[in-house]
Amino acid sequence: MALPSRGLGTLVARYVAVVAAAASALLVLDAIPWLLHGLVRGVVAQRTVEDAEQTLGSRLLVPAYFPQTFRWPPVGIRTVSRPSRAAALTLAPARPGETSVLIVQSLDGDVPVGDRLLPPGKELHRVAFDLGGSPAVMTDVLLPPDGTFHDVSFVADGRRVVFRFQGDPEEILKMAASLGRSGRP
Repeated sequence: MALPSRGLGTLVARYVAVVAAAASALLVLDAIPWLLHGLVRGVVAQRTVEDAEQTLGSRLLVPAYFPQTFRWPPVGIRTVSRPSRAAALTLAPARPGETSVLIVQSLDGDVPVGDRLLPPGKELHRVAFDLGGSPAVMTDVLLPPDGTFHDVSFVADGRRVVFRFQGDPEEILKMAASLGRSGRP
């Protein structure tokens, strides 16, 4: 028994609507965990530096010089594994009213760290300088509504590293120059 052409069209339209609704529901359900934790899709919050290292399969670079103005261990540790491996460490200030510092590093060589761990902003000013014998760039970046931040970008042990912070760069530059695999705070 053949179906009339109008009935077939209605059947196909209903089928497409059901499949589209199911696909939409799956996308929403997939996004819920990321929204609840305040993370970007693909970013994983880690409990410890060691957990991040195990997830990424590589040791993270940490500063050998660590001023008393920041607390260790990091208050936030986030990783991404695709398209390239990267980690972000958020160091809280030791005193109330001070600002934190974000250290982001790519584990796959001198490649950009990506905007999932380091949100892009409007570049206001850029200056190249020497950081302990290595070329580096300090960029002033506007990130509304929080204001202007400094990004210090350089390569350490073959990895692209960015320190993002507000305020006086003196202590941060000492930390950046000491970055390496030896020593943990």
